[in-house]
Amino acid sequence: MSEPIPSRLALLRQAMRRHGVDACLVPSADPHLSEYLPAHWQARTWLSGFTGSAGTLVVTADWAGLWTDSRYFAQAERELAGTGVELMRQRTANVPEPQEWLHQQLHESQVLAVAGDSLPLSSRTRIERQFESTGARLRTDLDLPGEAWN
Repeated sequence: MSEPIPSRLALLRQAMRRHGVDACLVPSADPHLSEYLPAHWQARTWLSGFTGSAGTLVVTADWAGLWTDSRYFAQAERELAGTGVELMRQRTANVPEPQEWLHQQLHESQVLAVAGDSLPLSSRTRIERQFESTGARLRTDLDLPGEAWN
């Protein structure tokens, strides 16, 4: 499964460029925040190759990282090997949470996209507040993984 992952990320990056997006956040979520996601809502798995039930993918023009917790470290190492997706070990020293990482990386006029129906309102509000200090913008009107995943 590791071989098609770079080409899938390339498709996502093409969609990002078409829409002027600098980073894409792909959570493991559906509109109901279900624990077990229907196939349509498994874009994070399709894009990264990581099959664990908990993880968040962030993709920029030249980097991709997958955040997951210690239950999945060994599995993620195996499944991400050779994909170009970096494992970000959540809740370990010197590893910021995905939203904090995005806050550190995105600056004035840069755009983060996340499908609005996969983002809890509390997370949306937190990201928007963080971006107030940097001038970055959040777009929730795009489903870029959906554009890439045909």
